[in-house]
Amino acid sequence: MYIKIPLIKSIMTPFPYSIGIDATVSDAREYMEAHQIHHLPVVHDEKITGIINHRDFESEDVKNIAELELESPQLFDLNDRLDNVLETMADRHVDTVLVTKNSKLVGIFTYTDACRHFASYLREEFGPHDGNDAA
Repeated sequence: MYIKIPLIKSIMTPFPYSIGIDATVSDAREYMEAHQIHHLPVVHDEKITGIINHRDFESEDVKNIAELELESPQLFDLNDRLDNVLETMADRHVDTVLVTKNSKLVGIFTYTDACRHFASYLREEFGPHDGNDAA
């Protein structure tokens, strides 16, 4: 019996925080710290223009997000299958993808989300860990 592979929309983080391209790097840093997030999509006129993370704040010369060399995010439609998303993330060595609907940002999915989902799957499949496994 085959179980249907989940779609990315079933485990993504919906309605992710984002920031406008005209914002300052300082604003982005404060926003990420306040919301305890590691990746922040950048948008301009409702279009995704990139994604930033804490490594983007290392240069003190850059004051505005528009001055950063933004990483082009890997985009997936919310109806894409999770196995395809995970395979692409592994093949391209990306830790975060953005999820869209009609080219609009609707979600974010990270390797942390993938690990949590897989851990949950293992517990459902094999039962909870009782600490008595033989080595």
